[in-house]
Amino acid sequence: NLKPLAAELQDIQFWPKPRQPRLIVCRLQPDPRLLKRWETICQALPDYPPDKAFTPHITLARLKEIPDNPATSRKPGWVFSPIPPTEWLLDELVLYSSRLTPEGAKYEPVETLRLQP
Repeated sequence: NLKPLAAELQDIQFWPKPRQPRLIVCRLQPDPRLLKRWETICQALPDYPPDKAFTPHITLARLKEIPDNPATSRKPGWVFSPIPPTEWLLDELVLYSSRLTPEGAKYEPVETLRLQP
């Protein structure tokens, strides 16, 4: 039984590298409850083991091409700026299927689970 969880937004970053970004993400403050939630989800999906360490984040955009923007040439750290303390209520889990196409990534929800208090 997973319950809703409030997460705090941390900062905005380019991933995986600042000069070759493929994603713009908002990282969430590290929180042991999020790590535990992630471990629970991984245990429930043994056929889909994670391929890298968990970094709680919200994907804001996927980039098909690298933008010609001075922001992408920032010094290492890849951080735009900290975000004022803001909580985000995590009250739903959505499992997506992701398919890369020449036009960009296509996402389709496979399963949605509403978390109840």
